[in-house]
Amino acid sequence: MLRPTAARSFAGMVTLLTATIPTLLAAQAPVSGQNARPECPLTIASIVSSEGSDVVLPMTASDPNGDAVRYRPERELTNGRVDSAGYRWQIPWGTVENGASERTLDFQWRAIDTQNAQSDLCTTRITVRARMEPERLRVEQAAHARFFASAELTATELDTRLEETRDQINASDRSRRRRSIIALATALLAGSFQLAKSDDTRRIAGGINTLTSVFFAGFNALAPGTDGLKSDARKYEDQLSKYSQMIVAFRVGYGEAVSEQVLRSAQYKADRAALEAEQSRATALMR
Repeated sequence: MLRPTAARSFAGMVTLLTATIPTLLAAQAPVSGQNARPECPLTIASIVSSEGSDVVLPMTASDPNGDAVRYRPERELTNGRVDSAGYRWQIPWGTVENGASERTLDFQWRAIDTQNAQSDLCTTRITVRARMEPERLRVEQAAHARFFASAELTATELDTRLEETRDQINASDRSRRRRSIIALATALLAGSFQLAKSDDTRRIAGGINTLTSVFFAGFNALAPGTDGLKSDARKYEDQLSKYSQMIVAFRVGYGEAVSEQVLRSAQYKADRAALEAEQSRATALMR
């Protein structure tokens, strides 16, 4: 049981709270005839769209007095306007900069009631994904097709150069064999003359043999060897093998026609750069 003093204190506190709570509640609610500012949504609206798209950014607010509200952007966006649905924005090409894949923007606005009371800054968040303009996309796709055709043409030229070099090696080898056969036949003929009884005939045979030996020795010395050609053929063969494998992988991975998504991907750019470098090496080797 409370003592008289404590009872009186408790009763005083109850009386004070009873008098204060209605006052506090009344302070939080608009007084009849007093205007309250419009209020922003409790959560920030978030939407996702792409460059070149037509999008509506929602603008909604509540008014404690139930007044109608209108909306005013804090800063107008290029190609943007307020309409009955919200803020309509034709997202410009190039909104996403520096090769990024997307960009997030905060669009801010205020709600204004019929008595011109303004809300705090309200926010709608939009994530804009990068896209290529239609004309640029066509140009990039055409450039890919030209590069692909050029890469395959270089492989064909390298293969042709390899076959030509091999043909030169074979022709040189055949020529050497023919000269060896002729030299051997001449030596046999001269040898048969050496068996003749006439001194004149033997001298003529010796002269023929000496002349033939000197001729073919000089011819072989002046004739180009095949060591350089064989070295070139090995280089062409090694380069063609590596280059052809890269072309096959590129064809399987991308083909002659590519989408915008592929053109923007880091993997495509890296693979194309590698193939371009190998194409340059193949071209330099054929010079």
